[in-house]
Amino acid sequence: MDIKNGELKIERGELEFHKLGTLENVTKWINRHEDGFPEFIKNVRAAYSRCNLPEKHRVAVILFKDEDKQSPARLGLLDVGGVTDEDIKRWSLWNDPTASSRGQEKQEETQGNGGKAYMYKLFDGPAYLIGIKENVRNCKGFIGKHGSLDRGNPGFIPNKKEGNNYRVSRCEDELLSELQKFGTDIAGLPTEVKNAIYERKSFTVVTGSDPTDWENKDMKLFLKKVIRQPQSTLAIEQVRFYVIHNGQLLFNGKPLKLEEVPSHPNFKIPIVYDIPEIILTKEGNRVNTTKSSSGKHDLGKLTLHTSKENMSASYATLKPRWVVTYKTKYEVVGEKAIPEIISTPGTHFIYASIELDALSPDYVDLGRKRPNPGKLIDAVDKFASEKIWDLAKQINELNKEELD
Repeated sequence: MDIKNGELKIERGELEFHKLGTLENVTKWINRHEDGFPEFIKNVRAAYSRCNLPEKHRVAVILFKDEDKQSPARLGLLDVGGVTDEDIKRWSLWNDPTASSRGQEKQEETQGNGGKAYMYKLFDGPAYLIGIKENVRNCKGFIGKHGSLDRGNPGFIPNKKEGNNYRVSRCEDELLSELQKFGTDIAGLPTEVKNAIYERKSFTVVTGSDPTDWENKDMKLFLKKVIRQPQSTLAIEQVRFYVIHNGQLLFNGKPLKLEEVPSHPNFKIPIVYDIPEIILTKEGNRVNTTKSSSGKHDLGKLTLHTSKENMSASYATLKPRWVVTYKTKYEVVGEKAIPEIISTPGTHFIYASIELDALSPDYVDLGRKRPNPGKLIDAVDKFASEKIWDLAKQINELNKEELD
């Protein structure tokens, strides 16, 4: 054994992973379309933020077509961003933590896996990303046997020559070709979407055919589940998403909206607290809320919202939102049910959000269903539980007076 100056020498080769095992590991969190489709929605908001699109262009269309005798079911999403060669290169790389930032201010820490994982895992037919920008087409995606390594290796469609920086004559012709697969055309799009495409001369369609375990779902019920997912909520607040199903514009031609939660009559305005720079865990450990492995961040905020109705008793509409949502400026990190934070009379009328940039990257999990555990989360939960307890006590006393 060669030891020099007291140190053991080493010669390294390339870092190796079992390819299929790694692919299965980074996609195993996607098991339902209700978990996967929000990744498409979230990625639109990230792309628009990265491009700094003006408000009038922050529009998109969710596309669904049921199975028929000619073709399988198809799911997709149209936005007005356009896909460049750089976008395709970043998108093609699995598990790239810089996929979203592109050297700019930090955005989603693990953006780049979610949409691909969904396309790989929950479609049997082709699933791909196609975009036109400045009359240049880029198209790449997944084709192959479900669950295979070949399918997980994205390729240019139909080939590199025509799928990578391929000049086309008209953006509209390419868009029409994609829309016809959903049983619609450009005339069927909402007016502000058509205007944005014509002004920008660009679009992106992400689409997958023959979805697994689909069987022509009730679309309105499916969308209700989708918009309750934490990955959807921030995007729906910032982008106007229309819906076309089998060529028909749903919801009277209006974009999706989050369900309103009527507030408690005595607490109609949300209560906002600054999260101090130093807070304590239950064990008394001091935790800094402005530092993470990515650097120094701004102070966070805790916002308490109230509900007129008992949220835990309304399983279909309010209980899914009876949570604490954790997020940064750029993404939703995950959520926990209120009883996980605190359980006391009055909490059934409270839900909350914590915006804390220091949660990224260490507390961001691939699926973003829950924040990763750790001291910062422990301390923030303790801080939130104390403020929730104060408000719950007031609500409970008012409810008692009303009963008396």
